[in-house]
Amino acid sequence: EMIKHLVYETYDMACQRQLKQFVDLFDDMLTSTFSNPWVFLKGTTAGDADEDMEVWELPNWEDTENRIKEELACRCSTEGTISRWLGEIPEESSKIDEAVERVQQHVLRTYSFIRSQVCDQVELFAESFF
Repeated sequence: EMIKHLVYETYDMACQRQLKQFVDLFDDMLTSTFSNPWVFLKGTTAGDADEDMEVWELPNWEDTENRIKEELACRCSTEGTISRWLGEIPEESSKIDEAVERVQQHVLRTYSFIRSQVCDQVELFAESFF
């Protein structure tokens, strides 16, 4: 009975520790995401999630160099898209209603993407910590 109690107590302490680390990491991620959402919007070229992980290998040097180039190009593309979105917002006072509508659309689009990414991160955190 004593060993059973100690095992359960140790398990509970480990779960509490993992929960605290999970919540701290999640809080840090949300803080950084919402302090500058434009940085969070930078894309990646991550492979298909359905790839067979059984045959996954570390990339060689050439593949790594190519991946870095792809990542940088994708990030520049995202920044260009964001700049284009912002440039489409009318600045004339006569078009204030259209400007408000565009800003609202961009905010919804931005936070929809962030919500999707955060959900993916929560799933990854949960699988990693628990």
